[in-house]
Amino acid sequence: MPRNDRNRIEYEGWVLEQLTPVEFPRRFDCGNPDLNEFFTEDLAQHDHTLLTKTYALTPIGATVSEGCDPVALIAYCNDAIYQEVVEKRASKSFWKRFSRALPRGKRYDVFPAVKIARLGVQVDYQAQGVGTAMINLTKGLFLTNNRTGCRFLTVDAYVTPQAIGLYKKNDFQFFGTNDQGYCEAKLEEISLAQSVKVETIPMYYDLLRFSFGEDRVSSDRNHDPSIGSVVCSGDGSP
Repeated sequence: MPRNDRNRIEYEGWVLEQLTPVEFPRRFDCGNPDLNEFFTEDLAQHDHTLLTKTYALTPIGATVSEGCDPVALIAYCNDAIYQEVVEKRASKSFWKRFSRALPRGKRYDVFPAVKIARLGVQVDYQAQGVGTAMINLTKGLFLTNNRTGCRFLTVDAYVTPQAIGLYKKNDFQFFGTNDQGYCEAKLEEISLAQSVKVETIPMYYDLLRFSFGEDRVSSDRNHDPSIGSVVCSGDGSP
């Protein structure tokens, strides 16, 4: 079982902990200039104005609070999934399937969520499972210390092969087949062209699916696979 304090969670050798202003990084390189700029230049302002809170991933015994550099960084902000928006992106039938985990008569037109606003892994640690570790710890953080009600994780996913692989592996889904088809088309453009404008697409993950070491076992009883298949993933921004 993970160890979970209010703003810190440990699991399988990793620590995900909230950064304090004195711990904000002065250097960070995930290979994406926009993300690097956010984590090194914009982070303090976003924190001060209560727009995001940022957490660092490090090995146990080499944490940021102990003076070590982060392996990866992730910023969260509040979000919500609205019936009107989902029906516009997908369909009314999609929303009915999406919301039927609640009893009839208790269904709402909005669900609370937390958004992965930014996520970056240092270049020296990429393609080593670090992104998956961070996302699993994120799921655990909001599931086991769910203070105000948070049913979903959301992300505006970068439509790139690297980001797609990350979120596909971690079971994030599209809001319907239209988004899925659009993402597939953009990926085809990327594979055929050297330079394509990187776009984002919204995705979600239902926290009722998750338990440490048992994802898609104890939790899939609450999941309807007809809601959508996972094809696209990426790092998101609000």
